[in-house]
Order: sequence, then C-alpha cells, then structure tokens
Amino acid sequence: MVLFEVHPAFDRPVKFQDTAYIRVGTSKTELSKYPEKERGIWQSRIDWSALICESASLADLDEAALVKARKEYQTKYPAKTIEVNSWDNLTFLNKAKVTIRGAITNAAVLLLGKPESSALLAPEVARISWILKNDNNEELDYEHFGLPFLLTVDEVLARIRNLTIRQLPSGTLFPIELTQYDPWVIREALHNCIAHQDYSLHGRINLMETPTGLLLTNAAPSYREASKQLSSRMRH
Repeated sequence: MVLFEVHPAFDRPVKFQDTAYIRVGTSKTELSKYPEKERGIWQSRIDWSALICESASLADLDEAALVKARKEYQTKYPAKTIEVNSWDNLTFLNKAKVTIRGAITNAAVLLLGKPESSALLAPEVARISWILKNDNNEELDYEHFGLPFLLTVDEVLARIRNLTIRQLPSGTLFPIELTQYDPWVIREALHNCIAHQDYSLHGRINLMETPTGLLLTNAAPSYREASKQLSSRMRH
C-alpha cells in the first residue's frame, strides 16, 4: 500500500502529471473547470518582497544606492525636495515604503543592498545575467550583476550594444538617427522582470542579446508572462 499526503493548495495549484486538481465536496476534479478557484489560489500568494529580512540592518544597504533613491524620490515628488533632505535614512526608507516601521524588507535589500548583502536573501537568488550570442546561438560573452538592483540596471544597460542607425523617411532628403533600441523600453522591461520575479523559484533574471533582438526572462509563476522580446529597429 502506498499512501500520499496531499496538503491544501497554497500559492499555486497542486498538480499530478501536469494536471491541476481540486477537491469539491467529496469529489476530486480538474481545477480548469473552476477558474474562480484557481484565481483564488494564485492570489493567496505571499508577497515575498514585503517580508522582513530579519538579519538585515541599515548597515547592509549601499550608500550610493540610497543617494540615488533619494534623487529619484525627489524627482517624483518635487514639492518634497527640501523635506526629503531633512530626513535621516530610516525616515526616508519608511516614507518610500521599502521598510516597515524601520524593519528592512527583502525589497529594500534587493534594490539598495550592498553586493555582499545578497547572502542575506539566500536561498533566493539576486542576480541579473547579460548574455551575448551570435546568429548561430553561440555564446560570445556574458557578465553577471548583483545588488543593488537600483544601480545594477544602469550597468546592465551599458553592456547592451545599442547602435545608432540612420533611416531616410519618404518625402525628405534628410536622414534621421535612431538608436537600435529605445532605452526607456529596455529599462521598463528590466524593471518589470525585477518586480515580477518569483524569487521563491530560486531563478535569476536573464537578458540575452542577439544581432536581431533582446530577450529578457525571469522566474515567474506559470500564470504570468515570464519573458519579454524586444526586436531591433534594424529589422524594420
């Protein structure tokens, strides 16, 4: 006799041979027949980023990242510029909602933590990998980037070969210059990968660059899109 103990579904459906099941009354049935119940299971997920990183303190945060965070906050709320300058770091972080009553959250460590602070998040992985491949899908170069993600984003963008291209629109003799990719779009896609990563899956964020495009992927729940393809303007 083989006895299985199946716990209640929490944060993701229970599957057997790639099919999700649920118990309704005394009967077991496929979860796909009850979309509202499946939605409820996914929505019961714990927000990992909002959890307190018990072993972290202000000393584990990067000073340059804190300065950058203050500038970005003042840009978004210009009326508070003078007020922000009077706040100490802990007050600022509470106002920015990345700490909770002075307690350092996982989000604070991800965005502002020193490179060595990634150990405080283990076994979750805090890493962004840039990979360069050629037309034959052969790897030519790569680099890994760690904390703090608030500064890492700029470092990753600097590795992308965003060439300047020239196009000649119809009806004019004057060419216009464009970058191969829109930097704002790349930044937004990378921010989404960081924000929507399911860190409990212990995966990393990957940015793969090829001659014809960029592919950004993260570890995400199956119900959420886990990749973003950006095509080069050179193809159009």
